[in-house]
Amino acid sequence: HMEAYPVDCGQGRICGDKEEVLEEIRKNNHFLLASTVTEIDLSYENIEDEATALICEALKTNKTLTTLNISVSNIGKRGAFFIGELLKTNNTITTLDLDSSNIGDHVSIICEALKVNDTLTTLSLNGADIGEESARLISEVLKVNNTLNTINLNYNEIGENGAKNISEALKVNKSITTLDLSGEKILILSRFRDWR
Repeated sequence: HMEAYPVDCGQGRICGDKEEVLEEIRKNNHFLLASTVTEIDLSYENIEDEATALICEALKTNKTLTTLNISVSNIGKRGAFFIGELLKTNNTITTLDLDSSNIGDHVSIICEALKVNDTLTTLSLNGADIGEESARLISEVLKVNNTLNTINLNYNEIGENGAKNISEALKVNKSITTLDLSGEKILILSRFRDWR
C-alpha cells in the first residue's frame, strides 16, 4: 500500500493547491518518484519560475509521469530553462500543457529541448503569447522531431509568416496529425498541408 500524500488526487494524479504540492516536494521530493504518479495537474495555480524549477528538478528521474499540466501560469526564462532540461532527461512525459502560461519567447528554450526529446507527443501552447519568431522556432522543431503528433497554438499571434514557416515544416514532418491554430488572426491558406 502506497503512502497517501495530501496532494494525491487518486489514480496516479497529483493535483491541488500549489503551496501544498511545493511543500510536499520540499519535505520529500520522493513522492514525485512514486511508481503510481502518472499526472501532475497544477493548472490554474499560477505556477512561476521558482515552483517550475522545483517541480522539474524533482521529476528528472521520474519513470512514470506521462502528463505535466502547468497551464494558466506565469513561466519566465528560468522556468522555461527547467522545463527544457526536464524534457532532455525525462523519457516518459508524453503531454505538456503550457496553455496561458505567458511563456512567450522563452518557448525557444523548450524548442531546443524538443529537438532531442523523443517521447513528447502533445504540446499545448494555447494563448501562451507565442508570436511570429516563436512560431518559426516551433517550425524548426517540426523539421527534426518525429514524435510530436499534436500541437495546439490557439489564440496566439503567430502571424502569416509564422503560419508559413509551420506550413513549410509540415511538408517534411511525418508525425504531426493535429495542429490547432483556431483563434489565430492569419489568412487561412486553402491548402495548408497536403494531408496523407
